[in-house]
Amino acid sequence: MFFTASGIGSVAENRAGKLSYVFRAGDVSRQAFHKFSGEEASDLRTKKMATYWGQTVRDQIQHMIATHQNPPATDNEYLTGIFVSSSRDKQWSVYEVPIKAELAKDRKIVTYAVTPLTAPIPYTVELGSSHNMVKEFFTIQTKRSIVAQQKMGEIIKSHPNVDSIAFSLEFAILTAEKWEPNNPTFGGKVDVLELKRDGGVHWVKVKENCR
Repeated sequence: MFFTASGIGSVAENRAGKLSYVFRAGDVSRQAFHKFSGEEASDLRTKKMATYWGQTVRDQIQHMIATHQNPPATDNEYLTGIFVSSSRDKQWSVYEVPIKAELAKDRKIVTYAVTPLTAPIPYTVELGSSHNMVKEFFTIQTKRSIVAQQKMGEIIKSHPNVDSIAFSLEFAILTAEKWEPNNPTFGGKVDVLELKRDGGVHWVKVKENCR
């Protein structure tokens, strides 16, 4: 199971000198995985986790808007979560869950949607972002993305001990940087977090300053 989110991933406030979280997207993803960890790995289970996450975060943000004087401002989308998992027959499920704020009768209504995504490999289409270069790399629909994927496959094959998921994510970002070297909207190292069946978490790859 893999989860990632982009946007406003958490909101905290200071209460009597202590930091108190109004919501944390990562915590809710762990709750979702733990809630359905006893079920057989399947597309339905992934959809249930994505739905639980979307409902819970939506409700928390709606409550925050109603009870806080200065909630985080956004014109439309608060955050987007991505859930990825595989079943025993090696089929991959990818669900995108955007959480948005819509103005209705002079007040904000928070909504969510659970949308299945299709990609030829399991590491999500856009990793919760909208960077077209990264998407191009993973969907393998252009000549240069085919060449890049072949190169990545050769590197992984020649280094059997490398973590293929973490390397694929980093290689995609590095490739996007080469394609558009002057684009400041993406780049840098990535963190990869695995959510385990027993509810535990495992950092596959994490930057030194984030430990």
